[in-house]
Amino acid sequence: MTSAVIAGAGIPVPAADLPDVYDKGCAAPARPGTGLTCQQSALFAAARALDILEDRAGENNHWLWVERPVANADPRLGSATTLHQTRFDPRAGCTICGV
Repeated sequence: MTSAVIAGAGIPVPAADLPDVYDKGCAAPARPGTGLTCQQSALFAAARALDILEDRAGENNHWLWVERPVANADPRLGSATTLHQTRFDPRAGCTICGV
């Protein structure tokens, strides 16, 4: 897995050092712990949807949740159970957003 940078917030997120798991054949690799990650992602998305429906969302449109501290990374990733928020404006002429 490659690392990523949360651009607007400037938080570099390091790549995981765990190998893929091939439990259903060599053509279907899985990341260790993805089931738990998917569950947490669904709960996080549901919470953000409720924020929108209850008019508590604010202007932010990108979030980074830190479940566990990440060692040797950006200091903002060093605190467990923290939420980092920012807003990215759509690029002019974006074919996905339609802006």
